[in-house]
Amino acid sequence: MASRWLCSVSLPERVATTDLFHDVAALAEQEGISFYLLGATEAENQKAVTATRESYPNLHIAGHCHGYLSGEELERKLDEINALAPDILWLGLGVPREQIFVHDFAARLANVGVIKTSGGLFDHLAQKTRRAPIWVQKAGFEWCWRVLMEPRRLFWRYFTTNPYAIYAILRFSK
Repeated sequence: MASRWLCSVSLPERVATTDLFHDVAALAEQEGISFYLLGATEAENQKAVTATRESYPNLHIAGHCHGYLSGEELERKLDEINALAPDILWLGLGVPREQIFVHDFAARLANVGVIKTSGGLFDHLAQKTRRAPIWVQKAGFEWCWRVLMEPRRLFWRYFTTNPYAIYAILRFSK
């Protein structure tokens, strides 16, 4: 919606990471592009990798790891990811942890092609979290569905960030 107001060429449709992942994975499978999946719990990460391999058997997953690392363990993992040099690092640490991760470590991951923050993507791939019905998605209310599914976790995030986003859109639309 914001692209219609702010850009000379608007986006043709909503771009949700949970949809984008499948488009990118299908293309990556054809083009030999490699992925690394970092985030979620160990169990959810493994389920996400298993589901991805089932859906895209020729996709090169260079590696994967849960997102609860710190100290020396994190340092070793960063070195490993950089050495594996995946084309795309899918980072599912949640907001704001993944933004902090990119700020702190992107320069250190010089051999990684792209770091794509992806929030709860791995939970969706692992089928831990259900997506909104298609009609809710198309109406632009998937965020509302998510709040209804996880009110304790998401209400304050959306309550505090959505007004800022609306303000930023209105400010830049002048």
